[in-house]
Amino acid sequence: MFGNFLYFIGALLIYATCPIPEAAPFTLPVSLLLFLLKGLLFYGLCRQRFGALYPIRDLEPNLHIDRQFDQTLRNLSILALLSFTIDLYGLSLTAFTSHQPPFKSWPSLEALLFLGIYIAYMGILWAQAHTAQKRIDHRTISQRDYVSGQIRFNLPLLIPWLLLSFLIDLISQTAFEPLERWVSSIWGELIFFTLFLLLAAIFAPVLIRFIWGCIPLEPGEDREQIETLCRQSKLAYAEILRWPLLGGQMITAGVMGLAGRFRYLLVTDGLLKMLTPVEVDAVIAHEIGHVKKYHLVYYFLFLVGYMVLAWALVDFLQLLIISTLPVLTVSQKLGFTPEKTALWLFNILNIGLFLIYFRFLFGYFMRNFERQADGFAFSLFQNARPLITTFKKISFSGGQDPDKPNWHHYSINERIQFLLRCESDEKTPLQHNRKVRRMVLGYFAALVLIGIAGYQLHFGAEGARLTLSLQETALAREVARRPNNPDLYGDMGDLYFFAKKYPQAVEAYEKALAIAPVHAEVLNNLAWLLITCEDPGWRDPQRALVLARLAVEQKPMAHILDTLAEAHFANGHAQEAIRIGRMALERARVSKPYFEKQLEKFQTRKTG
Repeated sequence: MFGNFLYFIGALLIYATCPIPEAAPFTLPVSLLLFLLKGLLFYGLCRQRFGALYPIRDLEPNLHIDRQFDQTLRNLSILALLSFTIDLYGLSLTAFTSHQPPFKSWPSLEALLFLGIYIAYMGILWAQAHTAQKRIDHRTISQRDYVSGQIRFNLPLLIPWLLLSFLIDLISQTAFEPLERWVSSIWGELIFFTLFLLLAAIFAPVLIRFIWGCIPLEPGEDREQIETLCRQSKLAYAEILRWPLLGGQMITAGVMGLAGRFRYLLVTDGLLKMLTPVEVDAVIAHEIGHVKKYHLVYYFLFLVGYMVLAWALVDFLQLLIISTLPVLTVSQKLGFTPEKTALWLFNILNIGLFLIYFRFLFGYFMRNFERQADGFAFSLFQNARPLITTFKKISFSGGQDPDKPNWHHYSINERIQFLLRCESDEKTPLQHNRKVRRMVLGYFAALVLIGIAGYQLHFGAEGARLTLSLQETALAREVARRPNNPDLYGDMGDLYFFAKKYPQAVEAYEKALAIAPVHAEVLNNLAWLLITCEDPGWRDPQRALVLARLAVEQKPMAHILDTLAEAHFANGHAQEAIRIGRMALERARVSKPYFEKQLEKFQTRKTG
């Protein structure tokens, strides 16, 4: 089940990095028809693949079926992600919602809609997986409870992001402009997001317990036994909860919460019914080990670490690939613009880094943390047998292959072998503790170095020079291959403009206009340079006004209208600047605070 976490976060990344399309490739009726046909195809494939796993006549348990089931589930989960990606990037369904109320003012509602579509794909998958799963582990849970249980188990991954999106939307709807500008700034966004993440990590368990339907474990022998062990281990916790995971029939337990006042121990009915008191103690000791060895804190820091890595590496890797490989040439032949190619590459790198980081690096740490918790449980009782017999019961009752690998757990047999080594050599847990300590120190040392390198790349002078050099190299190579492409000269002009190399920027823009005299973006960007250039010698407001008018005739989008308003403003036409500035604000889909600030500037000059 924990493997679904990767798919859900992957879906979140795919949606969050999807740009707002200017238009959909098909009309709304055609897009909906294609969407429904694709959904039916996905349903049919899920039904066929899971139906082929376990023929009706074959009722004997088979551990190989468990592996085949997991492989099928994994393949179809990836297909669900692919189908969701097609909805966003192929059918461009957001083109029909982003500009419509209430989605235009509250993008978080659009996020809820489209993430709901992804959950629907997974619901189809789980509904078809139910019969095969039931035949493997012989559980009596209904299809409805199975599907709803899977959805409720994974929902906590999406809710924090949705809440954050809603808060940002709420701030944007307030009339308190300083707060909105602060949240939109680099440091404001960083501080706001960090505080939200920290608060979510502390208080999220309170919300999760209700989403999962957990209730306090009633007074009795089971509760008293767990409370006694917690007191002996000096574990701070808020409550011991009965965990109805997939009907509560699984033999499992869990712990969640960074702070003791918001920490919960979770146990299933299956664990309490099928394990002996000594085995229950061993499982609870394992969960206590996660707290005592600071694994929950590390999980939070690993999430922060991923964000540091993505910030430090993705932009640089994108630029490095474009500058060293013929990516733009290939994409041009496929009909993609350089901007769209760069965006696709950026998204692919983000998703790829996420998968590699969590599936392999984080998974490696998780496996060793689980082993460390096993060692803690052994050290607490100096007896490995209760955990070993528990693992065997889990394998038998769930129809699990004891040799089946797992990205976040070692296999059952590997865990048993580790416990046997602990019994034969009591130093084994200590040796593993030292190994984990070295791993953690090495990780954070590498993270600090990468963070410093990322800071230099983003803000340092050497990073700026390296970035400019790589971008120049990439564009110069493409210009040499396609000397009659105005987009490339326009990109070269943008690059030099950003680097404040104004003569080279103007020259590149002029070359682009010599090839395509009515290229809207080039006209717009050259006009903006002629209005706002820091070097007064390159300013030419009158020509900028001519260029901006021509650009608006070709493409009356918000940012181009803003340039025309700025050109009127620079020429002393305050009333016209206000009129066009209002048009730009009305058409703006993003960055509304910027357009509002522009309009306020125009109005202030008129009043003054």
